[in-house]
Amino acid sequence: MADWQVITDKMGIAADTINTYPFRGASSSGGVNTTAGGAISQYRLVELSGSTVVEATEKTARMLGSAPADTASGEEILPQIGAFRCISAGKITAGERIRVAADGRVIGFLDPTAAATSLAVDDGVAFTNQPTNDGVEILSDSASDVGTVTVIGFTTGGVVMVVETITLTGTTFVPTVKTDWGSVVAIKADAHVGTITVREASADAAIVTLATGTNSAGVVSVAESAYGAAPDVVGDGASTKVVAVKYLNAALADAYMAVALNGTTEAALPTAANYIYEMYVGDVAASTEVTLTTNATADTVYEEICGRALESVATTGLPIFCNLY
Repeated sequence: MADWQVITDKMGIAADTINTYPFRGASSSGGVNTTAGGAISQYRLVELSGSTVVEATEKTARMLGSAPADTASGEEILPQIGAFRCISAGKITAGERIRVAADGRVIGFLDPTAAATSLAVDDGVAFTNQPTNDGVEILSDSASDVGTVTVIGFTTGGVVMVVETITLTGTTFVPTVKTDWGSVVAIKADAHVGTITVREASADAAIVTLATGTNSAGVVSVAESAYGAAPDVVGDGASTKVVAVKYLNAALADAYMAVALNGTTEAALPTAANYIYEMYVGDVAASTEVTLTTNATADTVYEEICGRALESVATTGLPIFCNLY
């Protein structure tokens, strides 16, 4: 099918009226107006809204093409199809079919071959003396340590994620603002000279320590696409400990979420994710292996497919050549 036929088909324009269709600019003599209905960034996918062209909405089946340049509202725009640049909304592998994500970006379509695919596998770390409705304190055994330490955990009585960063003051303990931690699932620190101790506040009992040269605990690097669906986690034995992730959500914002393991049955994380940065297993026993996978249910709305990636990109916000159709 010719490019113009693909465009007119998606726009609902009869083929015999193609000569009246103004692919560039407005027209009062017939056809559809191809002026921008709002600001459109270069390489964003677009669709028709009323009589104007706008950035395409997530999962639209009416993508027209990619914007060849930054376009102000009211300016003329000619969407490009075929081999042209788009902007990624997560990691994409060459050859993957793609669909529209938020902000007119593209993301991989969750084909059956990508569903239930392992993203990361690692053992738990088994932090001790979890605070359980208590505060957390952090200190070093070196007065030289004045960098930051980030505590990642959840509120007692649930899995509401909390991330708090404190600045060390050497050998003097620094308390977190939060005083009702349930469990800590990960610790991340700047480079440090001494050994950092993270402890629960009431009894000063150590939760975890970071020796010199170790800048994190409970952190598993993932850096993989979740295809705009909620990932699953599963253990290799009986466990109801909490696993958390840092992820890029459908609105293209970084966020955190968590879920309790359900033994050897997959447990779905609560929110759709475009991309997973890290998994956190500090609350999980060292004898439990945790597997993070893409959602087990493949996408089936094939009308949302808008092309295929011609190259690979590692993360979000990157230009990527795609074959748009």
